[in-house]
Amino acid sequence: QEDPLQMLVDPNSNLARSQGMAMRRAIDDEIIGAATAAALNGDGSTTAITAAQIIGDYTGEISFDIVTEVNEKFMENDIDPEVDKVFVVGPKQVRRMLQLTEVTSIDYQNIKALAGNGMVPNWMGFMWIMSNRLNVPSADQLDCLAFTRAAIGLQVNKDITARVAEDPSISFAWRIYCHMTIGAVRVEDRELVQVKLADTGQAGALARKHGLKVKLVYKRLGYVVFTAGAGKDPFATAKALASEAGVEKASVEILENPALPH
Repeated sequence: QEDPLQMLVDPNSNLARSQGMAMRRAIDDEIIGAATAAALNGDGSTTAITAAQIIGDYTGEISFDIVTEVNEKFMENDIDPEVDKVFVVGPKQVRRMLQLTEVTSIDYQNIKALAGNGMVPNWMGFMWIMSNRLNVPSADQLDCLAFTRAAIGLQVNKDITARVAEDPSISFAWRIYCHMTIGAVRVEDRELVQVKLADTGQAGALARKHGLKVKLVYKRLGYVVFTAGAGKDPFATAKALASEAGVEKASVEILENPALPH
């Protein structure tokens, strides 16, 4: 028989809490899976998420334009701007967002994004949530989600239940058992947007390696588009151009459309 006083981990505390967190991650998986899966109707038929509620094609990273496009989609669907909305992204999206002037600049934010926990909790009308459990269709691809509380229904028939007891079949060692009964389904398609993003977080690195078009946006003064050649740092080049123009506030965007003018 094990003595909890001599065990490295008390099964009645830390291990039990870890088990509880694992169960809550299972709830996350249920909700995330239901967000884009075919929704089961009352008559037994299924309804796939509509193409109109899908933004992106896995070629572009998260950007200010992507976020405003998602907001536009909610407006087109007559979703009240006052309704609480969440935007679930991955770690690379969080990193990319912290490189956006619109996220970190005091001109756009009432809080200091980099002085807190390294993530902006509220921006552009969304509560931002980082998750490592989003769907990954293929390498360097990620299905991010933006939705309201009404978008997905979660049925909890039996909430998380846990028991910690000695098991006589394994020399009375402590054993933890957890179970729950839940189910989720997409309820309101118009209140959910699937955002297909590139999950690379390497726009600057790609530009330095291959030479991509870069858009330098001057605040309230328009923008210029230039090409940073291979081996050149596009962000350093943009900073130099802004300095020459006497502009202190500017943002840099890596362009993927080669048809844009120089």
